[in-house]
Amino acid sequence: MTVPEEWGYVVETWTPTDQRPAGLVIHLQDLHVHPEAQANLSQLIGHLHDRLGIQLVGVEGAEGFCETQLYASLPDPPSTERIARLFRQEGLLTGAEYYAITHPEAVTLWGIEDEALYLNHLSTYQEGAAQRAQAEATIGKLREMLQPLTKRWYPRALQRLSALRDTYEEGEPDAFAAYLKELARLARLATPVAPVGPPAEVGGPIRPDGRFAPAWLRSLGARGSLVLDATRQGHHARSPLATPASRSPSPRAGQRSISLSFRDYPHIRAALKAYELYPRLNMRQVEEERRNLLTALWPLATADDHQRLTTFADRASTSPVAAMRYHAALLGLARARGLLADRHAYRAFRQYVRYVRLSQQLRSTALLDELRELEHVAETSHLKTEEQRTHARLLRQVELLDHLIHVKLSPRDLADYRALRASLTTETLWGELARVTSGQWSVTSEELRRLIDNLTIHERFYELAVKRDEALVANLARKMRNDGADTALLIAGG
Repeated sequence: MTVPEEWGYVVETWTPTDQRPAGLVIHLQDLHVHPEAQANLSQLIGHLHDRLGIQLVGVEGAEGFCETQLYASLPDPPSTERIARLFRQEGLLTGAEYYAITHPEAVTLWGIEDEALYLNHLSTYQEGAAQRAQAEATIGKLREMLQPLTKRWYPRALQRLSALRDTYEEGEPDAFAAYLKELARLARLATPVAPVGPPAEVGGPIRPDGRFAPAWLRSLGARGSLVLDATRQGHHARSPLATPASRSPSPRAGQRSISLSFRDYPHIRAALKAYELYPRLNMRQVEEERRNLLTALWPLATADDHQRLTTFADRASTSPVAAMRYHAALLGLARARGLLADRHAYRAFRQYVRYVRLSQQLRSTALLDELRELEHVAETSHLKTEEQRTHARLLRQVELLDHLIHVKLSPRDLADYRALRASLTTETLWGELARVTSGQWSVTSEELRRLIDNLTIHERFYELAVKRDEALVANLARKMRNDGADTALLIAGG
């Protein structure tokens, strides 16, 4: 399944392995009150309705039938559309509501919340928000204590990596390449060289402009991303805080050994290879070789081949995905006709196609997960003393606490937080702070105790979020069974 890239793209798919699927649910990742995301959602709903005939749209924040006919039946449709578009722009209507109003009887909006669970979740959020200012102050003091100690406890190599990461996170042009290459270098110092081979098949969009970071790292939600797995179960199950056993052969006595293969990091590997190819690309030569290849191929191709290539070429300008298919078809046919027997033939064009194919494989969320895990590998090999490891752990705990109270924990962050939760006690933190700090403390034990005691409020928010996810899926599945529908959309936060 593909959709126009300007509206979104497929992030992942899931199919049950122990039974035949009874239907198809397409999860559209939502970004609330974001005009561009809501406009993309409207377009995606229309596209999927037209292509797949989907009529049932499950939405969060509501329970049962969502009435839009009152607005859709107003006597002047053009005026209704303009007002609905304005309301969507101002966050007063969602993308789904806009589509239902402007396309009467095309879809049914159905609220799939459990009202009691939703209100409990909202109440928990409000309770956490009331405690946030106090928690922010304590976390800020902890950060002020720990950040200056980085130069004392972090080896120079990790200090350099941290500085490069800060630079790219600030949006500096081309900074991501330097950070990525340095991270890979540090990881290789402690691990065997990765075997040569193609990147894993991970799928994804083609970047039409051929540019990489920081565009990789922008919010996916703002693009109205498309996900075919509404539950996302198991996708973030592996925590970067513990190196998997499959990568950790028994070290010799007195040695610490971590085995790593870049095959385990397909997005990082694809990005590194793309950066290696990028300086070699000469777009004028690429276009010249593409035309020459087509000229040489045409007399050797059959009438069916001509029709196929013409069809792909006609579609190539509609989206980067279509352009990639055209180039792939051109190369495949040329290879079949013996035009690529010489590995140097049409080399610029072939390198360009490989470069674009690599960029197609990249996913910002998966790439960020891999980067964090690889950073952990680098840290594990460079932090030699217990004080160094304690300082790094405290910094990570402070970061996770900040994300927790601001409702910013990703699934991977949440796994990390749960792995570290047992050590988040007043006594443990106080003792570890004493181990790595010296001089006057800016935080008191009472402030630390109050912060830890209030964590359960914020943790309950995430527990209820999981229960709400389960309710959304169960209620949509029940509605599909009752209506006899075998396809549906589920619109909820990613």
